[in-house]
Amino acid sequence: MDKDEDIPMENFFNKDQHEAEEPNMDLVEDAMNNAYNILTGKFKCKTIFIENADRIPLPFDPYNKNISYDKVIDLLIGHYTENEWYERCAKLVKLKDIIWVRN
Repeated sequence: MDKDEDIPMENFFNKDQHEAEEPNMDLVEDAMNNAYNILTGKFKCKTIFIENADRIPLPFDPYNKNISYDKVIDLLIGHYTENEWYERCAKLVKLKDIIWVRN
């Protein structure tokens, strides 16, 4: 895979698909929580960057101008559904509806 090529959302934590290791679940949880907090307006990107200058896990590349926020929201909904955080799922569904209406 070319290093400039987009990584599908479902493969974000396993860039090397031949890698035998499981993703670090703490890192996955941090990435999902950071994305949730940014998308729901709880934190601004700047706040997260200031507080975590050494490591800012996100389930997407924040520099990719072609990011599909629908896919990010779907990824978060799947993660939070699996972990039974239904309040977060409900907020994300509402956010997705708002984004859909605006487009």
